[in-house]
Amino acid sequence: MCGGVLTGLSGVISSPGYPQDYSNNAECSWTIHVSNTSVVTLVFLDFQLENNEGCNFDFVALFDGPTVTHPHLGKYCGTDKPPNTVTTANQLMFVFKSDFNIGGRGFKAYYYSGKNILFGSFTPIFFLCID
Repeated sequence: MCGGVLTGLSGVISSPGYPQDYSNNAECSWTIHVSNTSVVTLVFLDFQLENNEGCNFDFVALFDGPTVTHPHLGKYCGTDKPPNTVTTANQLMFVFKSDFNIGGRGFKAYYYSGKNILFGSFTPIFFLCID
């Protein structure tokens, strides 16, 4: 599955075909929507995309809200795992795009929701164990 709306307390997002190389000309977007009193934490378990300055060919982009018009949380490519990301509210937009050539294994990430207690801090509801 490439894209969609995720509403569970936690879940996994991976590139099309993962762990096999992702396809060319992919364009996927996931909106993560958790309860109104929670924030979203996203953790990458594996990450390997085409590497290029500016991440203009193959990339993952994260936004602090349900659309690409919300604040940008980061744009990533290459083989370094992106840092753990925590939203300021209860939604996250996750975009993956690939161009017409040169690919990689892709990515696997998981998200979980946690309570927004005070000043952006949070306490996880639970952790998802991944083998």
